[in-house]
Amino acid sequence: MSVITDLLIVTSADEAEAMARLNAWCHDNDSRQQTFEPISTDAAGGTKVFCARVWAMAANHFDWRGLAEAFPTFGWRWPVGVMLIAQYEHNDLALEAWRGDGASIEDGYAVGWAALD
Repeated sequence: MSVITDLLIVTSADEAEAMARLNAWCHDNDSRQQTFEPISTDAAGGTKVFCARVWAMAANHFDWRGLAEAFPTFGWRWPVGVMLIAQYEHNDLALEAWRGDGASIEDGYAVGWAALD
């Protein structure tokens, strides 16, 4: 039986090294060695080039809470501009999200974006 968690990570273009460390963590901490892959943004709407990078994993029996706890440790260049979003199969009504500095929506996520202004 599967237990699926949809996971998305949104980063700036210059977070490849941190994503490599995150994928190494996933590989080393998951018996299935599931990792994130980039999603093409070529089909994004609007009239400009989509600049963020979006990474995804449809994880099965994955320690996503462990990943959320480790998320601030991957050496993000711009931690307040990186986000991990999780939707757990057994809670379809809610998304959980964390920034690269460890803040979550419950920790006052919206306030933290003021640091980018």
